[in-house]
Amino acid sequence: MYWVSYAKKRFILLTLVFFITVLFTPAKVHAEAENDIQPMLMWKSMQVIEDTHTQPVSDTAVQTNNPVKIVNLSQPSELDAIKEQIRQRRQQDDALLASIEAKQKEQEILAKKKADEEALKEKLRQQIIAEMSALQKKQKDEENQKWLTIIEDLKKQNVEQQKQQQEHFLTLIDNFKKQDTEQKQLEILRQQEQQQAFLEAIEDLRPRSKVISLDDPDYAKKTIHQYIADNTQDAKEAISREADVTFLYSPAALYKIYTRIDFLTDIQLQPGEEIQHISGGDTLRWQVSYAQSGSGINKTWHVYIKPNQPGAETNIIILTDKHSYQLHVVATSWHNPIVTWTYPAEQQATFFRAEQRQQQLAANSIPTKVMAPEKLNFDYKISGRKYDWNPTTVFDDGAQTFIKMPASMATSEAPILVVKDSRGKVAIVNYRVRNGYYMVDRLFNQAELRVGRDVVKIKRKAKYVENNNAA
Repeated sequence: MYWVSYAKKRFILLTLVFFITVLFTPAKVHAEAENDIQPMLMWKSMQVIEDTHTQPVSDTAVQTNNPVKIVNLSQPSELDAIKEQIRQRRQQDDALLASIEAKQKEQEILAKKKADEEALKEKLRQQIIAEMSALQKKQKDEENQKWLTIIEDLKKQNVEQQKQQQEHFLTLIDNFKKQDTEQKQLEILRQQEQQQAFLEAIEDLRPRSKVISLDDPDYAKKTIHQYIADNTQDAKEAISREADVTFLYSPAALYKIYTRIDFLTDIQLQPGEEIQHISGGDTLRWQVSYAQSGSGINKTWHVYIKPNQPGAETNIIILTDKHSYQLHVVATSWHNPIVTWTYPAEQQATFFRAEQRQQQLAANSIPTKVMAPEKLNFDYKISGRKYDWNPTTVFDDGAQTFIKMPASMATSEAPILVVKDSRGKVAIVNYRVRNGYYMVDRLFNQAELRVGRDVVKIKRKAKYVENNNAA
C-alpha cells in the first residue's frame, strides 16, 4: 500500500500548492483565472488517481489490474506553465475587453452622429413647417382680402340695384294709378251698355211661350207644329267646323241630329256638368251609351248614339245638373260625327259679372300715396313648389300689396288669390291684374295662390295689426 500512501501525499501537497498560489496571486488574477485554474487542478488531481504507475512496487504491495501513474506536480516547471497559461488568458481577456470598449465607443460615436442628424432633420422640418404656415397664412389673408373686396363691390351693386328696382316699382305704381283713373270713367260708361246688351241677349234666348186653345184641334196641331219648327235647330243650319257641329243652347230648343248605321255620333256636353238621366223614345232601333273624358274642371261627358235600322227616327232627352237637351235624331245616309253646344247667355252673364267685379274693384280701390323708394316693404317670404305661375316679387307701399307674376303664367292657368286671417280662416280678397301684377287693395300677413290643389304661400315677415275694415 506504499504507492497509495504516496499518491495521497502528492495530492495533499498539490492542494497546498494550489492554495498557496491562490493566496499569493493578486485578487484580479484570481478572479479572472479562477474558472480556468480550478478545472486544471481538478484534472491534475484526478490524473494522479487515474494514471497508472509502470514502476515495480515492493513485495508487500498489493497487485491490481489498474496500474496508477504517479505525476510529480511539485516541480517548478508545472507551476510556471500554469502561471503562463493564466497570464496568456488574462492578456486575451484584456484584449477582448479592449476590443469591446472600442466597439462600444464606436457605437456611441455612431449613435451620437445619428442623433445629431435626426436633430438637424427635425430642425429643418420645423423650419419648413414654419415657412409653409407663414406662406399659407399670407395666402389666406390675401384671399380673405380679395373676398372682402368682392363682397363690398357686391353690396354696392345690390344697393344700386335695389334703388333702381324701387324706383321702377314706384313708376309702375304711378302708371297703375293713371290706368285705374282712366279706366274708371270708361268702365262706368260701358256699364249701362253692357247691362242693356245682357238684358237683350236674355230676352232673345227665352223660350217663346204660346197659349194654345184645344177647342180647334186642327188649329192646335198646326200651331204646335209651327212652334216646334220655330224652336228646332237643324244640324244642317248649325255652325260647322270640320267634323264638329255646334248648336246655340236654349232650354226650350229642339236639336235635329243626323246619324248613320254602323257609325257613332258623339254628343259632347258642357265641361263640368254631370249627367242625371237619359231617355229615348225608341230603344229597340237605337243604341245609346255614355262615358267621360278628362278630370276635374275639364271632365266632359260624351253621349254616343247609333241607329240599328235605316230611316229610324226618334227623340232623346238628356238631363244634367245644369241643362236639359231635347234631341231629334234621324238615321240617314250621312251623319254628324261630333255635336257640341255654345252657351251665349251663360258666357254673356259670366262676362257681365266679371265686368261688374272689375268696376266694383275700381270703385273701391284705395288710393296709394306717393312714397319714397326706401319706404317700400319687400320683406315677404314665398314658399311652395315650383310652378309656371310662382310670383317673382312681392312688396307693399303701406296700403296696397303688389305681386309680380312671371311671364310664363301667360301659357298656364292663372291662380286665384286668397288671404288667411290670424285664425287661419281663408277669405277671398279684392285684387286687379295689371301688366303682370296682382294689385291687392289691402295688406295681409298670409296669403295663398291656388290652382286646383297646387298652392304657393306668401307670408309677410313684419306683421301688421289687422282691422275690421280689411276686405
